[in-house]
Amino acid sequence: LPIFDLLSLPPSATKGQQISVVLQNSGPLMQKLFQLIGKRSTHPLVREASDQLLSNIKPFPFAEVKKRIETRTGKSIEDIFSEFNIEPLAAGTVGQVHTGKLKGSNKKVAIKILRPNIQSQAEYEFKLIRENLAPEYLPTFEELKAGILRELNLYEEAKAIARGKENYESPSEGIYVAGVAEGTEAYEDLLFLEFADGKPMNKQPTMTAQEKFQQSKRFSQFVKKWAYQVLFNGGFAHVDLHGGNIFYDISQSHPTGKQTLIDFGSTINLRPTTARSFIRLLSAIHLNNPGLILKAIQDDAFIPPEKETAVK
Repeated sequence: LPIFDLLSLPPSATKGQQISVVLQNSGPLMQKLFQLIGKRSTHPLVREASDQLLSNIKPFPFAEVKKRIETRTGKSIEDIFSEFNIEPLAAGTVGQVHTGKLKGSNKKVAIKILRPNIQSQAEYEFKLIRENLAPEYLPTFEELKAGILRELNLYEEAKAIARGKENYESPSEGIYVAGVAEGTEAYEDLLFLEFADGKPMNKQPTMTAQEKFQQSKRFSQFVKKWAYQVLFNGGFAHVDLHGGNIFYDISQSHPTGKQTLIDFGSTINLRPTTARSFIRLLSAIHLNNPGLILKAIQDDAFIPPEKETAVK
């Protein structure tokens, strides 16, 4: 219970630490919502609680990891891996990641595993919130629910990864996607992934000016490709592109830089009408024409007509 964890905190514990303890004992929906709020908030208390939550997420036991892998694959963990790291590489609100080497190929892989019972916990939270939500917020709630449920299905993530490879991967430009490991299957709560070379962009070591230039060049090439796919080629987009989900490697193996995208749990497929709306809006902004900007916003129902005077 959260009350026992709260009582175990020292008297000097900050409000952010106290909120974090409550969140750590909440379900996946509340944790995910607070993470989204925390990323965008400038309030120091919210930011502190969000940072505390991210840095203090407790991994679940290896016994559960072993049981899940062996139950899904029908093989012992020793038959699948020549090496397996019991300590997780990372633990998050949705699941955790271990590393290992596949037997036979000896290729290093990342093993992504959802937290036990996370789908049923999320459904319970959705039910409670929906029962107490005002009708006008239901469409937004249902959209959020659909997105989170997709993230809680690693089989769907495997399909998104395949789409990401098709849309983004370009070895000539140094852009790669960490795909599903060759010879493995995807499951709703278990996924074997290619290991990304290098380090996350938000944890890069000190670079020379030339290396920074190469990194910026690779990243700008990807952003251009990302925008093209979203606006002009079907609307598919990876929408969780923070520094921890983009790995960068500049070494003897990749002297001009290799950029690898990971974590396709949060993706969208923009409707053609929405894509056209953004194109009109961006064009109006580029032309610096307030009238066209207002028309683009109003035509696409970003604001209701009765608010037009206030916006003007």
